[in-house]
Amino acid sequence: MTPQTSKQEDALIDTLYPNVRGLMITRRSARSYDLTIEGFYGYGHAMQRSGFSAWLPLGALHALEAKDYARAVRMSDYPQMAGDWSGIRDSAPETIWRMFDVLVVRRQSTRRTHA
Repeated sequence: MTPQTSKQEDALIDTLYPNVRGLMITRRSARSYDLTIEGFYGYGHAMQRSGFSAWLPLGALHALEAKDYARAVRMSDYPQMAGDWSGIRDSAPETIWRMFDVLVVRRQSTRRTHA
């Protein structure tokens, strides 16, 4: 846990980005989970770097299992773009937060309750 993240946020980050090196976390606002994650994946014999930057709610939605991903598409601002990530990615921030809350945060808290 970094000084700026909660245990719940760290658990989600660890689940989504287990092999990331050079991890940098930036809090975007006081809202829970409003974090930008940056780092790189090392791969190949020469450990070449593949850098990335992700807004945690979008990163979590992108990692959903197929049945939940289909539900996210239906909840997006562009449900007609089924099978196209940009329909989720280009939705309004309020829509992304709603999808994230329903499909990620509530499930994460349910798992902790039943564990």
